[in-house]
Amino acid sequence: MKRIFIALLMSALFVNADAQRKNELYGTISPTSLNVTANGFAKSESNNYIGMNFGYNRFFNFNETSKFKLVLGGRIFICACDVKDDYKRQNSDVDLATESFVKLQVPVALKYVIDINEKFSIEPYAGFYMSYCVSATDDVKYSSSTVSYDLYDDKELDFNRSEIGGHLGCDLRIKRFVLGVSYNAAFTDFTSLSGVDMKWSGLDFKCGFRF
Repeated sequence: MKRIFIALLMSALFVNADAQRKNELYGTISPTSLNVTANGFAKSESNNYIGMNFGYNRFFNFNETSKFKLVLGGRIFICACDVKDDYKRQNSDVDLATESFVKLQVPVALKYVIDINEKFSIEPYAGFYMSYCVSATDDVKYSSSTVSYDLYDDKELDFNRSEIGGHLGCDLRIKRFVLGVSYNAAFTDFTSLSGVDMKWSGLDFKCGFRF
């Protein structure tokens, strides 16, 4: 296993790799916000989360000479934030409280490839994504016990499972490695509550590998 890893690393560093490679594995660090606006409140609120994406992209050429590429992919998105202070404001004696979400997402994008040379390219893109929330939980640790609450059981929140949004960004390819940054924002509400606007948005800082 160690020899295989070393061989892949040496190949990535020293073998020319052009932008025609059609597969990409990547991960991201994703600061994310859930923005809430309700009727009757002049000020909106945002809950801030730290998230991660783990995903795969497949590239499709329109023709041999086109600089445009269609990108289809799939990824799992995980995010969490500390909500201990919310419980303490309710006079609840907790040691730790974490709110977390797990989503499956299908991103689609149109990418334009600007080749600097055979080793480097700049690749701006824009598109949309479809998302399905697998789980939304509060994990609360008290002094004597730990309790996990399913947020989909809370009718006051009335979370939706499905979501559609848009994203735009830019990748920098260095041989087979990829670095990038993108912004994403939901078009649809995360809740079905009347008079409440609740949408996700955030940044993705990406590191990937082409093969």
